[in-house]
Order: sequence, then C-alpha cells, then structure tokens
Amino acid sequence: RTPVQTAEAKLLGPSRDDAMRALALKIWMIENAEHTVDMVYYIFKNDLVGQAMLGALCNAVQRGVDVRLMVDAIGSFSMAHNNLRKLQNCALDAGYMRDANGMMTSYKARIQTIVINALTSLSSGINRRSHDKLLLIDGTFPNKDFVITGGRNISLDYYGLEPDGKPDPKAYRDLE
Repeated sequence: RTPVQTAEAKLLGPSRDDAMRALALKIWMIENAEHTVDMVYYIFKNDLVGQAMLGALCNAVQRGVDVRLMVDAIGSFSMAHNNLRKLQNCALDAGYMRDANGMMTSYKARIQTIVINALTSLSSGINRRSHDKLLLIDGTFPNKDFVITGGRNISLDYYGLEPDGKPDPKAYRDLE
C-alpha cells in the first residue's frame, strides 16, 4: 500500500507577479532548508537568477545543509560549467549537518553536482533530455519537507526580467 500524506498545494500561474513569487519562494526554500536541498533543472543559466540560486546554495552548505544539484548538458550548455565548479568551493567551508532532532552530527555538509545527458556520440539523441524542474527541501524529514515543480527553469527568461531588472514582455509564461 502506498502511504497517504496530507499536503497543501498552490499553483503559481503564468503572470509576471506569480513568476516573481516563484523565484522568491525558491530562494526562501533554500534559505530555510535545515537538512537537504535537491534540485533538478533542464536550464540553469549563469545569469542573475542562476547566481542568486548559487548564492543561496552556497549559504546552505555553509550552515550544514547537504546540497545535490543535477542539470542537463544541453539545457545548461557550457564547456566548463564554471558556475557549478565555483559552487564546489563553498563546500570547503561547509557546516556540520544536523540530525532529525536538530543535534549537530560529525558529518560536514556536501555539494554534489552532476551534469547529465552529455552528447557523447551522434546516437546520444539531441532530444533525449531531462526537462525536469524540481526543488525539494528536507525531503526525508516529515513535516519539514517542501517541493516546487513545474515549467520554470533557472534563468531570467522564465521570471519576466531583463538583465537590468526591467520587465521582459517576451518571457516564458510557465506554471509551477
């Protein structure tokens, strides 16, 4: 039998205001994580949105939160993934993790990043991608877990903003 758990859900729609709420919620979720952050995104750009997420993830590991991030090789195309490599440096100052009761453990938090679905040959398939978008906070800790999923990637293009902060009328209109 599948266990049934109660949960609350909220739809963040395609409006610019909801897009900004979704971005603020993601950063809030990371900032309030106590144990783990698990992220999977097709597109993770090194723009203002990506840098805000990376900053929040860096702060999380430094306060003792285990971070796992998976991005798709095509959607997050980069030859070097320097932004993800810099994130690894945050683990040098990682804090100690806490158990379910909030007691500090002897284990330091980690940052694990993986780039999946690299095009290593012509048979790899350009459209065999992971288009998942998922942010899971404290997933194995009942009553502490939060999740957000939907269509918005980690990129200014999905939050209705130009790089200078002005509204972008051509932004994608996704839901979460």
